[in-house]
Amino acid sequence: MLYGALPRRPLPQQDTEKVVLLAHRWERAAHALKLWAEGADGRSGAKRCYDFFEGRQWTPEQIATLEGQGRLALKWNKLGRLVRLVLGYHQNNKTQAKFLPAADAVSTQEVADVLNLLSKQIDKDNLLDYVDDAVFLDGLVGGRGYYDSRLDFTENDFGDIRIRSVDPFTVYVDPDLQDYDLNKGGFVAESRWVSVDEIEHTYGREAAEMVRPYTAGNGWNGFPTSLYVSDMEVTPVRGFGLEEDLTGPYGAFRDLFNHEMVDAARKNIRLIDMQHYVTEMSRVFVDLETGDRSPVPAEWDEQRVAKALYYAESMNNPLRVVWRPVRKPRWTTLVGDLMVHDDWSPYHTFTLTGFFAYFRRGVTGGMVEDLIDPQRGINKWRAAAADIVSRTANSGWMYEENTLNPDQERNLEEFGAAPGVIIKYKDGKKPEKIDPSPPPMAMERLERQDTADLNEISGINESALGDLDKVQSGKAIIARQRQAVVAIQMYRTNFSRSRLLLGQKKLNLIQRHYTEERMIRVMGDDGKMVEKIVNRRMMDPTNAGSVTAIANDVSRGKYSVAIDETPLSATFAEAQFEEALNLVKELQGAIPPAAIADILVDMSSLPRKEEIKQRIQQAMGMTALASGTVPMPPGAGGPPPGPMPGGPGPGITQGNVVPMPRTA
Repeated sequence: MLYGALPRRPLPQQDTEKVVLLAHRWERAAHALKLWAEGADGRSGAKRCYDFFEGRQWTPEQIATLEGQGRLALKWNKLGRLVRLVLGYHQNNKTQAKFLPAADAVSTQEVADVLNLLSKQIDKDNLLDYVDDAVFLDGLVGGRGYYDSRLDFTENDFGDIRIRSVDPFTVYVDPDLQDYDLNKGGFVAESRWVSVDEIEHTYGREAAEMVRPYTAGNGWNGFPTSLYVSDMEVTPVRGFGLEEDLTGPYGAFRDLFNHEMVDAARKNIRLIDMQHYVTEMSRVFVDLETGDRSPVPAEWDEQRVAKALYYAESMNNPLRVVWRPVRKPRWTTLVGDLMVHDDWSPYHTFTLTGFFAYFRRGVTGGMVEDLIDPQRGINKWRAAAADIVSRTANSGWMYEENTLNPDQERNLEEFGAAPGVIIKYKDGKKPEKIDPSPPPMAMERLERQDTADLNEISGINESALGDLDKVQSGKAIIARQRQAVVAIQMYRTNFSRSRLLLGQKKLNLIQRHYTEERMIRVMGDDGKMVEKIVNRRMMDPTNAGSVTAIANDVSRGKYSVAIDETPLSATFAEAQFEEALNLVKELQGAIPPAAIADILVDMSSLPRKEEIKQRIQQAMGMTALASGTVPMPPGAGGPPPGPMPGGPGPGITQGNVVPMPRTA
């Protein structure tokens, strides 16, 4: 495994053809990201979705126009409530990856349990519940959310797995990808702003000296510029501050340079981290028993390979090293068009895992986009009605000629709408206030229709929101709430798929890099602290320094990943569970509940289902012993099951149960 942080290497040999190839890939991906962020083909962009969800529902041009007319840009953010409701459903439906032994002779349930404990500790260390919320909200609003999983050597030289959420506006995906799994594509890239000091610390002084002139606006130092980008900054408002004022002196100074690649004012430059797959002939380990193969780590020398072969032979698991075409990820980092890093990735897959609320062959979408137009209608009709009411508040007065003197007329004009106004008039008809016309009822109907459209399009009814709906009975309310949960099930299904991919990534990191002895201390499902030591080397007492075996070796064997989901109490699954319980009650005389106990447990929302089923089976076995009978499986000796001619014989009862003498 890796030991310590990656060493700082000298600059790789500059390959112009590779730089141009990677630059072309990034430009295509940047163009695709721009279309997603700003919208195309009649679709609202992700930036607009974030703006509407976060309350920025009027553009600066619209606000300026309304203010010029003396009107207010009012908003009633009703779609935000719907998104928060779905986020609340998500937070009440926690998912957890479980590792199960696969169909090979090396995998064991004992190691799978250790992997589950280790995975739980990693989740707790990374506060994964909060990371899940951030990724799910990104996918729900804009359609895309990303996890990043990699080793961190800040506190441990052996490396700790760190999982974080990534800003989706900084991730550039292969535009040719049509699969949900990012690893099915050719590349994925991240972009961020870095300072010259960071470049020097990470990639060395030579790289910093080549970049420094460009950050000052003086161009490259002897290396041609091949990257051309135009208006590729698509990040929405974020952070605790707002965007910089680009109309002042700072903006004019910044526009002198290509601000999409360099920020000369802050001395920052864009860095592009690109992970891309390359297929080439490489050495692989081949298991002679199963045929499975895995690449030999690039940093292993012949001596280490020989040790691995010897150890496998001693464990009766012979391996061979052969050459095969292998698709491996390579990691290349560009600063402008300067390659500051180019080497094989220390990981076997991309570090990024995506979540897409809606996905179809590369087309992604979130929840907010379909709700923008109804929300705009609500703002428009309500703001127009409020403007009409405010403008007609002082609707005017009617009075006979010569009943008011000029001063009284002026006072009536200025203060006639004030409460408690006093009006003095001469003989004649007293002044009468003109009744204003009410706002058009069509505006109110349109607003109600847009509000109804929000709920209809999102699939969330008033009962799910906790408001009084047209239904009256409690059962009807629960049924309508379940209907709303079914409407948003697609988001939950895709999130479970992402958690499955994240679990596979986590398992790969554990088996590839957690090869040293480590202590696990985590709270078990029963509420008690559990301590385990993984990869514990069992020493031979007769031969000092000789390792006889490795206990809890998490690097051996194959394990599958399953998603253990604890759904919300009022869901469609629970409705089925309640129907099953009612069926058991109806058939209580014909079928004992214990006969289908395992099916009921599987249909329930209880965690630790396998443990519950095992305990039920054990309890049934103890009950059979206590009653003096034990079930005999068919074919285990004796007559076949079922009634025998002439009735049961000696020692045989109906149902093939053999009486057993009770013991003290």
